[in-house]
Amino acid sequence: MDVVCSGVVLLMILPIAPVAVAAAQESAVNLLEAEALRKSGWWGDSSITATNISAHCHWSGIICNDAGSVTEILLPNCRIQDGLTNFSFSSFPNLVRLDLSGNGLYGAIPHQIGALSKLTYLNLSSNGLQGELPSSLVNLTQLAHLDVSSNSIGSLIPPGIGNLTNLVTLDLSHNSFGGPIPPTLGQLSNLGSLYLDNNNFNGTIPSGIFNLTSLSRLYIYSNPAMGGFLLEEIGNLKSLVALDLSNNGFSGSIPPTLGQLSNLDILGLSNNHFSGTIPSALFNLTSLSRLYIHSNPLMGGFLPKEIGNLKSLIALKLSYSGFSGSIPPTLGQLSNLDILGLNNNHFSGTIPSALFNLTSLSQLYIHSNPLMGGFLPKEIGNLKSLIALDLSYSGFSGSIPPTLGQLSNLEILDLSNNHFNRTIPSALFNLTNLSLLYIQSNPLMGGFLPKEIGNLKNLIALDLSYSEFSGSIPPTLGQLSNLDILDLSNNHFSGTIPSALFNLTSLSQLYIQWNQIFGSIPSEIGNLQILEYLDLGSNRLTGQIPPTVGNLTAPVNLDLSSNKISGSIPFEIGNLKYLEQLLLGSNRLTGQIPPTLGNLAALFILDLSSNQISGSLPLGLSEITSLQILDLSSNQIRGPIPTQFVDDMLKSYRPIFTLNLSHNILSGTVPSSLMQLSDVDLSYNALEGELPCDLGFQFGSERFVGNRDLRYNSTLCGASPSVMGNHRHHTLYYIIVLGVPLLVFAITGGLVIYICCFKKVEVDLMDNKHGDIFRIWNYDGHMAYEDIIKATNDFGVSYCIGTGGYGSVYRARLPSGKVVALKKLHRLEGENPNFDKSFRNEADVLSKIRHRNIVKLFGFCLHKRCMFLIYEYMDRGSLFCILRDETEAVELDWIKRVNLIKGIASALSYLHHDCDPPIIHRDVSSNNILLNSQLEATLSDFGTARILELDSSNQTVIAGTFGYMAPELAYTMVVTEKSDVYSFGVVVLETLFGKHPQDFLSSFSSQPNEPILLKDLLEARLPPPTNPLVVRNVVVATALALDCVNANPKCRPTMQQVVNRFEEGRRESTRPLHTIAVNQLVSPPVPSLPDQTYTEV
Repeated sequence: MDVVCSGVVLLMILPIAPVAVAAAQESAVNLLEAEALRKSGWWGDSSITATNISAHCHWSGIICNDAGSVTEILLPNCRIQDGLTNFSFSSFPNLVRLDLSGNGLYGAIPHQIGALSKLTYLNLSSNGLQGELPSSLVNLTQLAHLDVSSNSIGSLIPPGIGNLTNLVTLDLSHNSFGGPIPPTLGQLSNLGSLYLDNNNFNGTIPSGIFNLTSLSRLYIYSNPAMGGFLLEEIGNLKSLVALDLSNNGFSGSIPPTLGQLSNLDILGLSNNHFSGTIPSALFNLTSLSRLYIHSNPLMGGFLPKEIGNLKSLIALKLSYSGFSGSIPPTLGQLSNLDILGLNNNHFSGTIPSALFNLTSLSQLYIHSNPLMGGFLPKEIGNLKSLIALDLSYSGFSGSIPPTLGQLSNLEILDLSNNHFNRTIPSALFNLTNLSLLYIQSNPLMGGFLPKEIGNLKNLIALDLSYSEFSGSIPPTLGQLSNLDILDLSNNHFSGTIPSALFNLTSLSQLYIQWNQIFGSIPSEIGNLQILEYLDLGSNRLTGQIPPTVGNLTAPVNLDLSSNKISGSIPFEIGNLKYLEQLLLGSNRLTGQIPPTLGNLAALFILDLSSNQISGSLPLGLSEITSLQILDLSSNQIRGPIPTQFVDDMLKSYRPIFTLNLSHNILSGTVPSSLMQLSDVDLSYNALEGELPCDLGFQFGSERFVGNRDLRYNSTLCGASPSVMGNHRHHTLYYIIVLGVPLLVFAITGGLVIYICCFKKVEVDLMDNKHGDIFRIWNYDGHMAYEDIIKATNDFGVSYCIGTGGYGSVYRARLPSGKVVALKKLHRLEGENPNFDKSFRNEADVLSKIRHRNIVKLFGFCLHKRCMFLIYEYMDRGSLFCILRDETEAVELDWIKRVNLIKGIASALSYLHHDCDPPIIHRDVSSNNILLNSQLEATLSDFGTARILELDSSNQTVIAGTFGYMAPELAYTMVVTEKSDVYSFGVVVLETLFGKHPQDFLSSFSSQPNEPILLKDLLEARLPPPTNPLVVRNVVVATALALDCVNANPKCRPTMQQVVNRFEEGRRESTRPLHTIAVNQLVSPPVPSLPDQTYTEV
């Protein structure tokens, strides 16, 4: 009985056993998966998640099958910011979908990812991944979707990628892939979308790709090293809907077989080297909505009439090429056309009347076709959808048709540089949506400017220069409250400057030079608080310069030259701290040069020539470190040329300096050190003594004539005065005659200068008792280590104002009364014997950095107990702290924030491009941007990391602050100037947003096309900017910041380009803030120039 029962039980167990084993295996797999998820740390505190292992299928982004095994991990934009090496891919045998896009992931994609044999969907886009695509990826033969776009992955595409025959979408765009495109891609017969754009591929398109007959989207644009002829086989891709090959180097003719792609909706061939004409077969593509063939300078010929067949076209761009002949009237058949760009070609004749049937047209660009001309027909008034019309730089003549006044939606109208005549038709003043109106350089236009111009209340820029307008400037211009740029120069305006103009408080640029304006400059000019460029030169202005000019907070250029202005130069001009050019020459100014001009730290050109200025040379002018041209000629300046004046000029490390002191009453001897300047003119003064030989040879005797008592010893110098006057034509003669004497003079002089300078500049005190090394610049040397101890109460806590990773910062009042910041650094253990010397040399380098937006390093101290750096004290603290203080953040208004951003950009540009060797900061962050009492920014803490790590390699030392570090530093640790550029971009966004932009950067990297309005991101504690100038600066700053935080370092601009972009932005228009989306501000990625050799400090 027992046996029978046992048999029955056995029979019952046998069928259940495999199920139990399978269940046990599944349970083991599930536990392994849960453990792998926990160890990743991506779901928060592991101590919390560890108690919920059985519930891992309910964690965010996890999807499991019925057996509890993970099949999908979907974590887009979750700010993981981690590497992939610690994630156990092999623990997920049933994983089908994996999405980790937009998470700030870094490092290489691990080889282990090839274990996910069931994976059909893999998205690692918009991260900071680098290295290579692992060859194990080719094992994922079930993959239908592979997206690793917007990373920094480089090297070659594995040739085995052709094994992934189930792929429908392959996106490798916005990376650093190089080499040729592998022919094995032609094996992906199911491929529908292929994105290879924005990489470094070279060679041509492999013919195998033209076998992918299922392909609907092919993007290979922005691979500038690609080129060659485009094969005729491209016509095989009959499923193509979008083809973009722009921004490459393709050449030869456009293949006619493109005309077989009957489904094509978008065709981009722009910015290549195609030649010949557009093949007629292309005009069979009746589904085309966008055709871009612009910027192919070798293309040309006549534009065939068959272009009228493309009736679905919405956008047609043929600009910057060589098309000629008449514009075909059949373009008038493209009734859906929204954008038409025919500019910068060689079209001739007039605009065909058929074009005026394109009532859907919003943008029409026909400018820069110098062979076009004739009268502009009145039918142009039919284009009532036009927003932008540019007909500039052509040969149009006759009157401006009044029917233009019917284009009520027009925002941009450019008729400049033509041959229009008569005056502006009054109907144009009905265009109340106009923001930009350019009619300059029409020399036959003129007459009085009607008062109705005041109706154009949305105008941001108005340029009527280089024409023949006359009469008074209409006061109604003062009603254009949004006006940013007003240019009335080079006309025949007369009368006085209407006071209503000074109600235009949004003006940043005002040009009225070269007219016949008389009267005095109104004191109301001080109302134009944000004016940057003011040019009233070459008029008939009289009276004095109003002191209210000093109220202008932003001027960069001030030109009042060639008038009849009298009186003295107002002291208040010294308040214009951003002034770069001050041109007051050819007036009737008297009195002395005010010493306050020495405050103009940004001044580049100072011209006070041809006045009646008296007094002596003010020493303060020579201390303006940015000054490159100083012209004080034709005045009544007396006294000697102080040696200190020349010495101060030479301390500024200027690349060029032009000094013109001619036609004055200067006396005394000529300083020989002047030869180190670029150009000098001291003619017609009362100078005396011997003229140094080297000055005569350097500048020519004509620069010293007219000084009766100035002697030149031709025998000693080895040349006659006549030879000196023509010295540049006798180079060989001078080498032979003067080589040896000058060599001896140079060696002797060099030794003297070295001894004098060494004793004058350096103060090294060696204290045997304490063994300290102390150096401080600009002090008399009577300070020792004990003074610092006393000033800080032995570095007492009450004097500490900040602590960082390298040390603590203390506020100290020196015996002289000056307040400085002392950064006490952590003393390293076991320094090598050369540390002190290296530290001193490094501090010397840093001390020579002179820029108004870089905190000044006064000196340093090395001591057995401690070492510290002595910096200029900035009493408002860091930008980081100010942005986190409710009261101070509001005080930092939009103008101050924009100026702060420009200042830091200028500082970094100086470090990168003006220092020799260039210097990388390595730790740009809001903590290291300090503000003075006026909330002006200075860059600090540059060099500290290098000083403390003199023997460390840049390959192994992590420098920077998390949240500001460029993503590539997490895995390469190779620092370039583009690391600073990325950090700068983060700081800019933080300044504009009022908080760290981490959340924005994560979401934007994953969804760059999402239309987020800029106004919704800006600092909420400030009212939105409404002033057009401020809006424009904020928009330009945001656009630059987005370029700077590009994940690909090669696509980031240089800091010099950033500074230049701010300058170029001065003449740009800006739409209202509420219409601007962030995704519209991103520039197309264009790799910048290769990096220079940099010094890391």
